[in-house]
Amino acid sequence: MNLIEAATADHEALGPFKTLRRSDGNVPEGCFIGDGRKVVRRMLESELRLRTVVLTSPWLEFFKPALARRVDPDLRVLVVGRD
Repeated sequence: MNLIEAATADHEALGPFKTLRRSDGNVPEGCFIGDGRKVVRRMLESELRLRTVVLTSPWLEFFKPALARRVDPDLRVLVVGRD
């Protein structure tokens, strides 16, 4: 797991997420964006290959056990501020 602190919304790691809109079809084919505690938990507990998880610090602490069980070699966890 590659942990990245993205202190501001301008952080380069957040770039791909700035243009994603569920309603206008900008989500790349084969990708899924989920939000909410239950959905994220299910994604982390699934066998899906995850590319990136974006969490605030409190949610990182909450999901750390599930993240530690992941075997995705290139999984990036972006830790962002609440704003």
